[in-house]
Amino acid sequence: MQGQSVITDSFIGEIANEIGLDAMSSVPCNLYLNGEYWGMYYLREKVDKFYLKEKYNVSKKSIDIVEFNRQSKDNFVANKGDNLDWISLMEYLEANDLSKDESFKYLANKIDINNVIDYLLLETFFANKDWPGNNFKVWKSNELDNKWRFIIYDLDASFRKDD
Repeated sequence: MQGQSVITDSFIGEIANEIGLDAMSSVPCNLYLNGEYWGMYYLREKVDKFYLKEKYNVSKKSIDIVEFNRQSKDNFVANKGDNLDWISLMEYLEANDLSKDESFKYLANKIDINNVIDYLLLETFFANKDWPGNNFKVWKSNELDNKWRFIIYDLDASFRKDD
């Protein structure tokens, strides 16, 4: 199962990139240490402030990256910047009915709706068993449009037949 997860994660990440989501690209490579062959590995980029700076032409200081963490007080921790705007949005969603036009318009001003749709479709279609209760990251930049977008990562629990 371990070898399959490496290929699965990389494969789905490439599909995510093709449809415009933010995900790690990778390339297979053979690893040799001191002349000894250790096998095939995947050299991967990391979706972080440097990736987002380069891809979207924004400054690192303008970026907030928030990750779900069930052990934190608010369930979300800031990997970069702060998490206050995301937590405020989550509180708004809990308190408001999105079937009302004004509530949905507010949400559409805070989140890239097309990104959310693509994100949910990808995670659901590939049946990522380690989600949504884990592996959940969002980001935004006040130099872009200040809207939250999702980051695809850690898809090794996809395509499973065990449940």
